[in-house]
Amino acid sequence: MRKQIATNNIGSSSELNGLLTGDKTLQDAASSLKPVSNIPFNSIRPTPTNPRYKDLLAARIIQPDLQTASGSPRRASSTHINKLSRNRALSWTLRVKDGWLTSPAGQAWIASEARNGHKFNFDAPNEKEKDVIWKAYMRRWLERVERMLLRAAPDAATHKRWEAILGREPRVSTPVADERERKRIDALLKEWNELIALATNVAKDGLISPIRLRPMNGYFEIVGGERRFWACRLANLDFIPSVGNVADDISAMSQQIHENLDRLDISRGGWVIALRRYFEKLLGEPCGPNNKQITISVFENEFAGRSKSWAHRWRGICKLPEDSQLLADICSGAITGVQTIDEAVRAYHKRFKAGENPEPNRVLDPENSDGLEPPSHKPPAKRAPAATAVASVKVRLPGTETGVKLLSAIGTIDGVDPKTKAVISKAMDGWRGAPDKLRKKILEEVLTALSLSLDPLDEVES
Repeated sequence: MRKQIATNNIGSSSELNGLLTGDKTLQDAASSLKPVSNIPFNSIRPTPTNPRYKDLLAARIIQPDLQTASGSPRRASSTHINKLSRNRALSWTLRVKDGWLTSPAGQAWIASEARNGHKFNFDAPNEKEKDVIWKAYMRRWLERVERMLLRAAPDAATHKRWEAILGREPRVSTPVADERERKRIDALLKEWNELIALATNVAKDGLISPIRLRPMNGYFEIVGGERRFWACRLANLDFIPSVGNVADDISAMSQQIHENLDRLDISRGGWVIALRRYFEKLLGEPCGPNNKQITISVFENEFAGRSKSWAHRWRGICKLPEDSQLLADICSGAITGVQTIDEAVRAYHKRFKAGENPEPNRVLDPENSDGLEPPSHKPPAKRAPAATAVASVKVRLPGTETGVKLLSAIGTIDGVDPKTKAVISKAMDGWRGAPDKLRKKILEEVLTALSLSLDPLDEVES
């Protein structure tokens, strides 16, 4: 039986049974609850094996590289959390009460808050009014961060403040136009908004669900509740409600993965890193194409109830080598969509088994290619006569959206006759929802029709 971290135990089994059956009256409500310990926050450290860790790290909620004044590393630290904590917000209020808040920029900020129904008492606030100041302080910080990341035009208050500092009109940067970068920024801001919402709820009602810990050598490591821990730090809880038990590394990683298994707000990159680390620890061998232990049966035993397609997908990802560009693209979000990922992973392993370069579009480093040779440059084959059938070519079959866009682009080629356009239109109508075997046939029909339509152009050139 595993040893509990908490020492406050429920009464004897007969007392507990009496409470459950109604034979005994509950005298002390706390005695009927599961033991919960209040652990000092500075004794708790986050863990990189948690699936949520990558998202918190990307949003700079967790900053593991910070150091103390002596140069030693801080194992659990975040400058932004300290800056946005409730106590820091109140100390900021006292510091700027007779300075910045009386300036035009400060008055513009207060007026903006007042228009939204928020009123402040900066002189002698009670606990409720302190919370109002704290929330407004965090709103102001989030708005400034969003404008900075998106390079948006400053609001009136910020514009006045910078004009006063610079003595001139501040220059306005060009807004971020790249869609992928905007999605990354939106995900970062979403993570902070959710954390702040959780922190304000903790400050109001306390931590409803204690975090789960395991004892380590001189500290406690988080098994479940990374975001709850940082929310408690924002709310300035010195002692954090916690439960837990002694657990080895594999058990702790398994608990982390299964606790977060169905949470859709965790990025795919976080899941990939967590699962690969878990199976490396479980199997005692690095993930990669040469790991024979990564089988479907292992996934079905570890994640009972999951579909076979789910097991195949994650098995394929776990068998990618660590330096694979495809793995990096999946983790970074450069490749999105379940079907697109499945097709790319299958194509990778198919080429690897055939002894080909699994990433033909990537220039491999000869000194670090894991024995894979770069693709050979063969001279182009002679063009087949117009009357002959189209030769069989091995290519990766496009996904749903990629296929539709490809067919649409083919229809815009100059010289395509109306008959071929009709074939392309019919192919686009049947592409969505068609199985891979039928899609292959559809694509072959389109390319054959396209070749017959454009063959007269070859005669003109010759």
